[in-house]
Amino acid sequence: MSFQIVVHCIFCFVVCHAEMNAIMNKNSADVKDCTIYVALFPCNECAKLIIQSGIKEVNYIVRHYFSKI
Repeated sequence: MSFQIVVHCIFCFVVCHAEMNAIMNKNSADVKDCTIYVALFPCNECAKLIIQSGIKEVNYIVRHYFSKI
């Protein structure tokens, strides 16, 4: 296993996405029926958190993730 793959795998589990950070560190007691504003279209895991938290609307700027492939 190369060093780059190991670092990528560790990075995936250590860093949380902005959506998770916003939901978990909210100032109000509840985010039900709220709107969340994000730069990128939420990944599958963040979408699950958004749905489970009761957020009703997601506003994003960019739908597609760009890669160098």
